[in-house]
Amino acid sequence: MNTRELHIALLDDLEDLFKDRPFKTPHNTMETPKTYPQELPPEDARSEEDPFPYIIVRLDQGGVDTPTDPHKARVILVIGIYDDGTVDFRKPPPEDGEWDNRNFGTMAVLEVIERIQEHYEKRPALCGGKFYFDGPFHWALQDENSFPYYYGACDLTFTLAAPRKERSNFV
Repeated sequence: MNTRELHIALLDDLEDLFKDRPFKTPHNTMETPKTYPQELPPEDARSEEDPFPYIIVRLDQGGVDTPTDPHKARVILVIGIYDDGTVDFRKPPPEDGEWDNRNFGTMAVLEVIERIQEHYEKRPALCGGKFYFDGPFHWALQDENSFPYYYGACDLTFTLAAPRKERSNFV
C-alpha cells in the first residue's frame, strides 16, 4: 500500500463521515464539507464559487525508520468553516423553519475535529486494514480573528504496510 492510496481513502472516508452534517456556506445555504487533496483549487476571479465548508487532506511527511519498521505517514487535515451569525451559541436554537444565525464558527470547527478524532479512535482501520490510525492525534485552532471564516487543523499518523526485502530461494 502506498500514500497515494491512503490519500484517496481519507478523502472518501471524510466525505462519508460528514455526509449527514451540513454547515453554512457564504451563499446562505447548508452543505456538507467538501474534501480537497493537498490544497484548495485555484481561484478564478470570474467564479462565485466558494469552497466553504471544506476539509483539506494534506499528506505532510512519512517514511520507514528501519527495514523492519512499518511505513508511517503523517496527514494534516485543514478545516475551513464559514459562519456569519452574530448570536451567542449558548442561547437556545431558533424555532423549526427559522434560519439559525448563531455564531458557531469556532464551535463548528471543534465539532469537525472532535468527530474526526472519535471516528478514527473507534475505527482506526481503513480499506480493510491496509491503513491504520495509531496516533498521535493533535489539533489546533486559528489564533487570529478572520470573521466570518474559521479555521482549525488536526494532525494524524497512519501506518501503512511497508515493502520488505525479497528473499532468494538460494540463500
